[in-house]
Amino acid sequence: MDEDTRCEAVRSQDARFDGEFFFAVRTTDISCRPNCPAVTPKRGNLRFFPTAAAAQGSGFRACRRCLPRMVSPSTCSAKVRRAHDGSWHRNCRTVSRITTGRPPTAASAIVRR
Repeated sequence: MDEDTRCEAVRSQDARFDGEFFFAVRTTDISCRPNCPAVTPKRGNLRFFPTAAAAQGSGFRACRRCLPRMVSPSTCSAKVRRAHDGSWHRNCRTVSRITTGRPPTAASAIVRR
């Protein structure tokens, strides 16, 4: 990913880039996520890092608003959603087998008749 794309992601606070890279502001010594709601820094004051740990290792402290050292909320919610969807479908199949004695596809065919 080139620097122009990263700068545009920071300027627009684009959540699609959350976790793809982290940036730090030279004038404040703070590192952030690309979608941080804080005031957008000037392009000349930006430094980019692949991880929050790399930014911290270079002497930048973590932003208190976007918490770059924490796991991304969007990543957490996606994982929870996938786990929930999988367990929901497994439970439906189990209930269908218990109540009808047939696999779910057979049960749905009976309902459609």
